[in-house]
Amino acid sequence: MLELFKRYRTVTNRFSALSTTHLDQIHMAFSPEELIGVELVLQGKEALTAKAFAGRARERSEKLRVANKDDAIALLEGDHTTIACVSGFLVNMLQGRLQLVTPVPGSKRWPLGYRVLSERFFRTPDEFREGLQRMIDQHMLESPAPKLPIRFRRDLQYQAGNRCFHLRSRNMEHRVLDDIAPTSVGHLIACGNCTASELVRQVTTDGASVLAVADLLDQLYAAGVIEEDLDDSFAWQTS
Repeated sequence: MLELFKRYRTVTNRFSALSTTHLDQIHMAFSPEELIGVELVLQGKEALTAKAFAGRARERSEKLRVANKDDAIALLEGDHTTIACVSGFLVNMLQGRLQLVTPVPGSKRWPLGYRVLSERFFRTPDEFREGLQRMIDQHMLESPAPKLPIRFRRDLQYQAGNRCFHLRSRNMEHRVLDDIAPTSVGHLIACGNCTASELVRQVTTDGASVLAVADLLDQLYAAGVIEEDLDDSFAWQTS
């Protein structure tokens, strides 16, 4: 990995240091020049940031809860959401498993801190290539799927405004202009009772431009505020 960075100077590597002992060993083994392309993520007890409440941290929380150590649980569940840093493919060559994943807050449904959009197994390079392409075709869409319900993400709070609307999460607020039609696009999405194609038909009955409505939906989709996990049977497990 260091050689690849040295050759191409592209994406910085990230490496977790679990203790000060590990950190000392890293600095003994590598020079500052060799580590210039490495972001050292400090995960020891002395670190200023808490670990994300996902993966083994959730398992530890359950053990502390059984032991009635409430103070330690509060520190563990502090202010973090996911251990995943990328959206993309997770490949296990030993198991022949290919997964398409994306970061989400750690929850009972997604305890590892990432959502698995699709999973396939492969035995040959051709099966790997085919699985990869099928995942891309099925899940990497440029626009909302026309025949699926269109809703805002469950963690976003919707608030209507004057020819606009606001979407608020724990750390961010989006203000979106909603003036392309007499019917509020934001309100229809917040209700979550129609598909993308039904929403376009409903909004454009008053003469609004189909292209303008579709463009607004594309912008919302690209901004990541549209819900893609539509399985309501797990809705209670997302927090």
